[in-house]
Amino acid sequence: MLVKKISYSIVTRGLVACINFLVLILTSRYFGVETRGQISLLILNIANVQMISEIFTGYALVHFIPKYSLKKIISTGILWIVIIVLLGTTILWQLNYLIPNYEIHFLIISLMVILNTFFMVIVLGKENIRLYNWLSVLQPMMLFTVLLFNIFIEKKLILDSYLDALFYSFGVALVINSFSIYQYLKKDTHTVFSMRDVLSNGFLSQWSNWMHLLSNRFSYYVLNVLSLQLLGKYSTASSLMESVFVIYSGVSTVVLSYVSNESDKKLSQKITIRAAMASFVLTMFAIFFILLIPERWIILLIGKGFEGIKMPMMILSIGASMISYSAVFSHYFSGIGVLKYNAMSNTIACLFTILFSHLLIQKFGMIGAAIVASVSYSVQACLIIYFFKRHEKIGWQELLDLSLKWNKMIFK
Repeated sequence: MLVKKISYSIVTRGLVACINFLVLILTSRYFGVETRGQISLLILNIANVQMISEIFTGYALVHFIPKYSLKKIISTGILWIVIIVLLGTTILWQLNYLIPNYEIHFLIISLMVILNTFFMVIVLGKENIRLYNWLSVLQPMMLFTVLLFNIFIEKKLILDSYLDALFYSFGVALVINSFSIYQYLKKDTHTVFSMRDVLSNGFLSQWSNWMHLLSNRFSYYVLNVLSLQLLGKYSTASSLMESVFVIYSGVSTVVLSYVSNESDKKLSQKITIRAAMASFVLTMFAIFFILLIPERWIILLIGKGFEGIKMPMMILSIGASMISYSAVFSHYFSGIGVLKYNAMSNTIACLFTILFSHLLIQKFGMIGAAIVASVSYSVQACLIIYFFKRHEKIGWQELLDLSLKWNKMIFK
């Protein structure tokens, strides 16, 4: 059953990656480099607010959903989201990080994105992988559909077209998610709830996630100061290479859900190691095929103005391959509620990024940004692999399990 879930999850995320790639082509080709830079900045700002919100509402909550009162989790979570989004928007506005004249748009869309993700976490915590994957496809599909309408019917080749697509796609997903959550609420029988436990666990998890985000995205702020066009180029190169992350995401999501509900520690350990190796092998194949694509073909797809993005992609591929293996171990630690290792490894990697971004970007531009990101990813990966080995008290031979065999119990 677990292998089927992983396979289905990877296929689903492969479909999502294809849709996101089409969205990338549309926005790059018809909106241009500068608007791509604005979109990247918008997404980064939403992600920063979401990182704070998910101290309570993030994927670390999966560990508590089978154990705590769902009614209390949801009511507390919604209130938490509203407060954090309001505060986050205000702070970003004061720092002049928001796109001018789009502050209200940012607040509304952030609220919808974060609330929808919160509901998705609950669906995942209930081990409804099929619904989780289906909803994961619905939102980008709606986004792509609305973009097509705005570009080819309405002829709106501006940032507003992308904002409209975000609003409608997350709006539809949120409505459907709400119905699903209502069904879970009717069956909720738990009364236990501890805000302190969720926040303490969530803080470490989100600190780790935030550090991971900044490891590759801190350079966006540095590039934005130099040139919005340069940011547009690098963010596009980064998005193209990070499309392979759907593989580890599909594997890790199922492993997280499985480990959270599995009492056999040895079995969880073996499944995690083999899932990590499968993630790495599949990702290497994907990277190989992406790098085979000539740059002129990429430019033909996404439009003029993006010349020179192949080299950053090649550099980023090194870090991407490392993360494809280590990310499964990170999700394992989240599943068992041991988050200090994720926090430590990501913090060290982020510090490297912050220390060297200005120096290398000033000297090498987006090539420097790619170098910093790739090295940062590699540092994080090596640390989390070491922590997993030490925590589980296993040898390197066990860790590098090349058999890719799965226990028969998993297929039942």
